[in-house]
Order: sequence, then structure tokens, then C-alpha cells
Amino acid sequence: MSLGPFFPFTRHILVALITGGVWFTVVASAHGQTDGTCRTIDVEMTPAEKLQMVIWLEDSAGNYVDTLFITQLTGRYGLGNRPGRMDFNSGLLWPYGRRISTFPVWAHRHGLTFPEVVFQNDDSNNLSHPLGQSSVENLYCRPIQPTEPLWDAVSCATTVYTDKGKFHSSRESLYPPRSDLTRMAGTDHESVAQMAALNPFDSVSQATPVGGEAYVAHYSIPLTIANGNYMLFAEVAKEFDQNADYDFPAPVGIPWSSYGAKYRGQPSVIYQVPVTILDGESTAKTLDYVGYGDPDGLDGNIRSPDSSITTTVPGSGAARLLLTVDSSNAGEMYRLRVNTRAARDEIAPGAPGALTVTTTESNSVTFNFLAPGEDNDTGRVSEYEIRYQAGKPITIDNFDSAIPLSTRVVPADPG
Repeated sequence: MSLGPFFPFTRHILVALITGGVWFTVVASAHGQTDGTCRTIDVEMTPAEKLQMVIWLEDSAGNYVDTLFITQLTGRYGLGNRPGRMDFNSGLLWPYGRRISTFPVWAHRHGLTFPEVVFQNDDSNNLSHPLGQSSVENLYCRPIQPTEPLWDAVSCATTVYTDKGKFHSSRESLYPPRSDLTRMAGTDHESVAQMAALNPFDSVSQATPVGGEAYVAHYSIPLTIANGNYMLFAEVAKEFDQNADYDFPAPVGIPWSSYGAKYRGQPSVIYQVPVTILDGESTAKTLDYVGYGDPDGLDGNIRSPDSSITTTVPGSGAARLLLTVDSSNAGEMYRLRVNTRAARDEIAPGAPGALTVTTTESNSVTFNFLAPGEDNDTGRVSEYEIRYQAGKPITIDNFDSAIPLSTRVVPADPG
């Protein structure tokens, strides 16, 4: 979310250095604006495991207004606009293949285009690329075969090198390129240095929510969005979600086709909820999906619900957002609930204090900090945002480029 005139996160940069040159920071949120008026949209859900999701707002005439939330694999790390053919197999942190079927409805509605990213040697069918065109990869893993012991791992076991690609001279994409890269001169193409500047969704990109746990996506409404009636959409995708109607074969006749596994299954599903933004509070929810996107990602039409989409298996098809009990309304169920509220809040939250690391493991860290107040030293804050990055401290200037954690810290009273 853009800071602009708002202070959805009052950025008291509190940093701790972890063993190995990794830096952490914690900031507290109070969802406010400089005039003291706080208008917020809270989107509540319980997602299944390993989803890709985007949430956006349209006006009453069906015009795109803004993207509220997008999972960072697509919004920051270029899942929809990576080099390689769209039907490449997939696997653990798979590095290649433009997944244009992830959010086809959103992609065709936001109104933006980006240069298509292709391999430097223009060979879109090959997983192997020259080392002289491949730099160190800090996110994705190397392609592996399902028979390798690494298949069920949770992180890459060795240093990986990937071709970060280049912009095609004429072809365009509806998905943003990666925004997390620093170009390695002599190896990466000049296009890599331009990718971050072209990605407008980095600021609303968040880590994939933990499956099976209640999650709330917060959005501070900017002054440019007037009170009125809107429609909120959530498009949800998932790899390896096959059923009898959607089970696309793996590509054949290409090098290294035994690596990875076929990932294409049921298309993205769409939920929508009417939203009223006003100087007060409103709540709306939905139990059912309203349709699904193009399985090939070629158009932005919403197909009406039909029997081809699984509806009875939690975590699959139309049930990718799990049923949640609405405790505030006689136990009714919902999959997506939207709350809008407006209030005055002229005092920013205090700073988290005394951030200290207590234990570090190969893939985890435990740290403590003192809880601040919602108004300086009083009241309970709305939420925390925790980010980390390797190699250099986190500052005000580079905070947005640091990697956010999906781990949720439940706010406590100050101190």
C-alpha cells in the first residue's frame, strides 16, 4: 500500500542483526491518514495451503479501481512473467515458466501491460541455460525430478544460478516482472536493472497466508477513492489442483522434460463481495464463488459456475477458501467477509522496542520485542509487519524491498 499522505505503517525502523548477515525489522500499524481520518477495508478469510491470491476493487460501473492485496510470488517475484513456456512443469520454488493462467481475470482488468520476459538465448523450451547468462538465485530452486530426495524439501539445498531473462523487443505481458533483483553486470541482461521500476504491485505484495489459519488483509483507503458502492473481487489459484475435467498433460519433446511435475489443473476461481465505503461501518460476505477464469489465461472473462469445478473438497476448486464460522451472526458460514470502517485516529502508534534475537536455526529465528501502544504508549496496535533481508541493514529507504514474513504476531498490550 502506498504511503503517500497516509501512515498505515508508522515506520519506526527497529533492526536486529541475525547470524549470517540477515537483518530483521518490526513495524507497528494503526491504519491512519494525516488528516486523522482512517478508512479501512479488512478482508477476512481462511485460505487453504499454497494458494496464489489477488484482491482488487472495482466501482459500480465495473471499472478497475485498485489492487488491495496480491501474494508476493506473483506481485513481487514475477510468477506470471518469467522466462520459459507457460506449461513448463513445476515443483519446489520452480524458477521458470510464465504462469499466465494464475490470475487471468485480474490481469485483463487492471489495464497495465509490461514487456514480456524471455530467456537471453530465446530458447523458451529449455530448462538449461548458459552459466555465463545465469547469476546467483536468492529465491527459486533448481529444477529437480520427483524421484530426487529434495522433492519434499522446504528449501534449496545448494547455490542456484538462473537466467533472469530479458525484455522481448515487442511482445507484452499482463503480469509484472520481478522486482527483487539487482543486476549482475556481465551476466544479467540490461533489462534486469529496469524490472523493479516497472512493477507497481510490489507495495501491496504479501507473503502467502498460512493454510488453514484465519487471515485478514488490511487496506488503507486512499483519499482518491470516494465514499460509495464498489465490488471487491478475490481471484484464487492453486498449482496441482487437478480433477477429472482439468488435468493438463506435461509438455513433451523438450529437453529435461522429466524434471518437475505437471502442475496445470482447475483454473482460478473468483469470489466477489459488494463493498460500501462510508463514514461509518459496513459488513458483507459470501459463501459461494461466482465463476472461474480461463484455464489458458488468454482472456479475462468470468465463466459461470458449473460441474467442472470441484466444490466439495476443502482446499480444492471453489473451496480453496475454507469455510469460516461467522461468530458475530448466529454462526453463519462464509468464505470471504469484507468489513469497511471509518474513524478518526490522529496519534500514530509507538515504536516496537528492544528487538533481540534469542535463538537461530537453519530455517527459523526466534526474537522478542516490547509491544508499543496504538497511540504512542497506550492502546493495542492493529498489527505488526515483519520483514527481513540479507547483506545490508533495513532502512526507511529500502523497507519496501525487504521480504515480508507471513508469520503473524498477535498484538498485545503495550510493554
